[in-house]
Amino acid sequence: MRGHPFLSFRRASRARMAALAGALVLGSASTAGAVAISNLSVFLDAGNTADLFQDAGPIGSEISSDVAVLSSSANAFTTRYQAGVYTDAGGAGSATNTITLNAAYTISFDVIDAVGSAWRLDLVTSRVGARTSVTDSSGESAFSLSAVNGLLGGSGTLGSGSLDLGAIANSQQGNSVNLAFDQSGTASITGTGNGSVTLSFAFSATATTIHSNTNPPGPVGPGGDEAAVRMGNPGNLSSFSAGNYPGSGGRTAAADGHFVDLDLFDLGPIPEPDTALMLGMGLAILAAQGRRRTTR
Repeated sequence: MRGHPFLSFRRASRARMAALAGALVLGSASTAGAVAISNLSVFLDAGNTADLFQDAGPIGSEISSDVAVLSSSANAFTTRYQAGVYTDAGGAGSATNTITLNAAYTISFDVIDAVGSAWRLDLVTSRVGARTSVTDSSGESAFSLSAVNGLLGGSGTLGSGSLDLGAIANSQQGNSVNLAFDQSGTASITGTGNGSVTLSFAFSATATTIHSNTNPPGPVGPGGDEAAVRMGNPGNLSSFSAGNYPGSGGRTAAADGHFVDLDLFDLGPIPEPDTALMLGMGLAILAAQGRRRTTR
């Protein structure tokens, strides 16, 4: 018995709709690419304190800072902000002196080959160094670090964790000390498609040499003790050892600073809204035709 023309047409329609649905699914999956990082750069912002070196007279002061990309690949990188904050007072005309580094820098990069794809950035941020004092007078020293404030700009949304780190409270010392700090935190940023991302960080580091006019017996006379915040840049002041590396605590200069370790993950393709709608409509038509056939 030959098939009824209407039944043959209906079977052909179902076959065409199934083929269309399959093609839509394959088309959405094929948009995934090798999501990657490109155009990475790190630079000091305008608000970063300029380098200072004052090594003549009764008060010595030094501030230095720099940034660098330590390593990078298509899906990961590590950057470092390094600095040193050093001061000391002694001799005729010396007085209490406070110097502050206002750290401010930005990491910038593009996420590319991500059209139709979702991605995630996993970050570990850390601030490592030491607050160091050397007693060379009857005075004292003090040092502190403010909280690190991290800001995400451009593409992506902070999904979990934080770019911030807590403050390190002021500590005043009358003896030689080495107070190390090692802070870290994690964050996750998610996004879709190609885009540019910026990560900006800001904090302050303060060192104070506290002057005293007391002149006790022995070689220690009036003045202030050496005060240092060591974050990777060795000190260069004459007659000043608090900023040395390895120095007190046997520190490694390359291991101190503010670090950002980032990894990029490709989360796969995202179905386009129109594609998903067409696929749903096609499946609904196939289901309706199946129900009508069952009824007849």
